[in-house]
Order: sequence, then structure tokens, then C-alpha cells
Amino acid sequence: MKECEWISIAAMDINRVIGSENKLPWNIPKDMNWFKTATKGHILVIGRKTFESMKKIYSENEYYILTRNRNYTSDQVNVKVIHQIEEIPDTGSEGKKVWICGGSEIYKATIGKCKYLYITQIKRTFEGNKYFPEFESDFYLEQVFYEDEEISIKKYIRVTKGV
Repeated sequence: MKECEWISIAAMDINRVIGSENKLPWNIPKDMNWFKTATKGHILVIGRKTFESMKKIYSENEYYILTRNRNYTSDQVNVKVIHQIEEIPDTGSEGKKVWICGGSEIYKATIGKCKYLYITQIKRTFEGNKYFPEFESDFYLEQVFYEDEEISIKKYIRVTKGV
């Protein structure tokens, strides 16, 4: 079986909150800029609700919208609607990466196959009803990209198990 090279990217508060009523409970422009820069020109895997909550999609990205709704369609050229995790490419082609972008159910279903996690840790608490799954026992911190009094952007890599 070929190893996936998926990357999860998420922002979460101190209590792992990532969403509230299908919206981000915060507005942190430096995190949104980081997300846009990191994922620009790549494959983004997004749940339907998360996709519908996005204010803008970018023509240089390929979007895979994962939904249980068999009637869901999109007429946008760079959007493909899929219904199973197995339909997500294992790796990108032509230098593209596969970014798992949420929401919470998508993260839970795919984290076991992700090679990397890029987590923006927001140093506050927010009200919310969607959470990022626990990952700490399967990943270790490889790098801190950015840190200030409000956020910390970190890269985690999957722990490789001995044979």
C-alpha cells in the first residue's frame, strides 16, 4: 500500500476548538494569510459545510469536496465532489500537495493517514462546537514557523513506528 502524503492544516484554540456553527470563531488575518500562502496552488480536501462557509475559493487551487450528500454538485471547474475518503489522491501531482482542510469530521477520518500536521495554536479560548482530534501520541513537533503573543504556527510529523 502506498503511503499517503496528506497534510492536515488547522487552527485551534487552547481547548482544540476549530469551529462554531460552521464558522471560525475568530478573525486572525495573519493565520488566514498563512493558510492561503501554504495551500496556494495545491489540492484542498474540504467537507461540504466547510466549503460552503468559505467566502472565496481560488482558481489556482483544486478543491475536493467530501460529502455524504449524493446530490451535491458544483459547476466550478476546479471543484470535484467526492463521497469517500478513498477518492482523495494519495499524493499530489506536478508538485502539488494534498491539504486536508476540515471540518472536524474530515480531520477525524483522515488524520490516521496524514504525514504532516500544520497547526496554528491560538493562545486563547473560544466558544465552539467543533474540535480538532487528538494527535499528540502519533506526531512530534518538528518546527515552529511563527510565534507571537496571539498564535503559534507549528509543523508536526508522524512518528514512524519500528518494525
